[in-house]
Amino acid sequence: MSDDSGSTVGVWIPDDSDLIEQFDREVCGDDYRSKQIREAMELLIAVEEVLGTAGMDLSGRDRRMFVRQALLDEIRREGEE
Repeated sequence: MSDDSGSTVGVWIPDDSDLIEQFDREVCGDDYRSKQIREAMELLIAVEEVLGTAGMDLSGRDRRMFVRQALLDEIRREGEE
């Protein structure tokens, strides 16, 4: 649903994918899916800005694994302090 002050974006997801159920379970909880999708888009923009500044061209799985490992490394460093 949209009005004159916003946009609606559609996303195609294959029937055999559990991406929506996983997203709802892991991310949304009691929150609205559209709010979480907007936040995910903002996060991806931030990741792309940082990777671009560093001259890195990662996409798809490589980008996800890089970000995941960076988060794990930071959590481990904080635990060592």
